[in-house]
Amino acid sequence: YLSFFQNVSYPIRASIPRRQAQPSTSKFPEVRVAPCFRPKRPSNSRPNDLLGCDLPLENKHSVDKSMGLRHFSTKVCEKVKEKGRTNYNQVADELVAEYFAANNMNSEEFLTPIQERQKFDQKNIRRRVYDALNVLLAMNIICKRKKDIDWVGLPATKAGEIKRLEEERVQFCLFLSQITHMLVNFSSQAKLQERIRRKKETIQELIVQLVAYKSLVWKNRELESTTVDCAVSGDRSEFLFNFDQPFEVHDDFEVSV
Repeated sequence: YLSFFQNVSYPIRASIPRRQAQPSTSKFPEVRVAPCFRPKRPSNSRPNDLLGCDLPLENKHSVDKSMGLRHFSTKVCEKVKEKGRTNYNQVADELVAEYFAANNMNSEEFLTPIQERQKFDQKNIRRRVYDALNVLLAMNIICKRKKDIDWVGLPATKAGEIKRLEEERVQFCLFLSQITHMLVNFSSQAKLQERIRRKKETIQELIVQLVAYKSLVWKNRELESTTVDCAVSGDRSEFLFNFDQPFEVHDDFEVSV
């Protein structure tokens, strides 16, 4: 039996009962075997805790769970929007400095008891900033040109997009009505200008006729003593003029001149 117990991989103990329910017929006393009890290790404990180490060891996952990717995406979005153009190192350095300043810690001069925690927090923040930048880049909120990161803008929601399109439609309809009104006015003005041009031509002709008539009257008055005898045929196709002085015949153009 002892050789059998030695081959068992986990700790055991052997106990002999004080009293036996039934008399044993074997030559050796009855032996009962049971595994030893092992306390369950806490989930946040480390091997040094079981060895009785008095140094306070911090859990590596020391960054607040609420400061996840969503939190850092918001922070990174605000930083890039504020600056307009920046880069990864600038955003990460500012967020690391803000985090350690909020927790009263120095990100450059690490203290010995919490050195491991601070180093992990800094790397974790930088990694989350990098992930947040990738998320914003995939959503077309930012754009990347080599190492520079430029702010593009937040995507519009469905309701906001509908409202924006409705406003654009109203503005376009207003602009179209203004253009139509201007075209109507332009057409009316063109018609008015055409009428004015025709009126000017008519007035010009009337002025020429008036000048011709006045010239004719003036020439006739120069020779008022001339006697003119005029005879007309019955069908008014022939005219006969008798003058007591020499006369000349001029057309209307010569008379007007």
